[in-house]
Amino acid sequence: MQAEANILSASVAMDRDFIGEGEIVVRREGCSRARHLFIKEGRVIGRLRWQGLRGAVYESDGVRLEIRVGALGRRINIISHDGDESSLIERSRNNPHRREDLRIEAAEGDNFCISRTMDRRLRSQTSLTVYKEFYASTLMIFRYETMRRTQTTFHVEIKSTMKREARFGHRLLALLASHIILERRHSGSHPQRAKEKSSSVPHSRARIRFRR
Repeated sequence: MQAEANILSASVAMDRDFIGEGEIVVRREGCSRARHLFIKEGRVIGRLRWQGLRGAVYESDGVRLEIRVGALGRRINIISHDGDESSLIERSRNNPHRREDLRIEAAEGDNFCISRTMDRRLRSQTSLTVYKEFYASTLMIFRYETMRRTQTTFHVEIKSTMKREARFGHRLLALLASHIILERRHSGSHPQRAKEKSSSVPHSRARIRFRR
């Protein structure tokens, strides 16, 4: 009975983190044994710690969630304390502009869609927008940079509509944060060539200025 009461109180505390609009900053600490801290209004509400390349643990208010990464990183499973399993599934990497290329299936049967958008000017700037399958209200927006592996911080905007889905909040955070970390890891293993790096001044314009 006491254990069930502790789990219930922890669950209520977790729900409060997603009631009302706000921002969560996800920041990396350490190098060889890196962990990511989830910070809201100066308070750490969650910790993500990797165990090898395909496993991690997310902890918040005494609740422990195990994360397992499938082959090629296209499926990420998260297992709660009671053994329930929720999954993030990546449909296709062929078209990065395709809507709903990510999908989260919760253990309770609830499904969440994630659409990806990229900044037209700075193509490394990416946003992931989370919404429920049967209504279009935005719940959360993840903003991050993919090309610079050293850029380890990203931001999560919490919308007021998230209060209706607050019980899924930490699972959404853990799954999408893991996806972003894996995406950065993949992009970091394919460094840009010197010719591919963007220049602040186009070549033709720079040559015209030189002639003047």
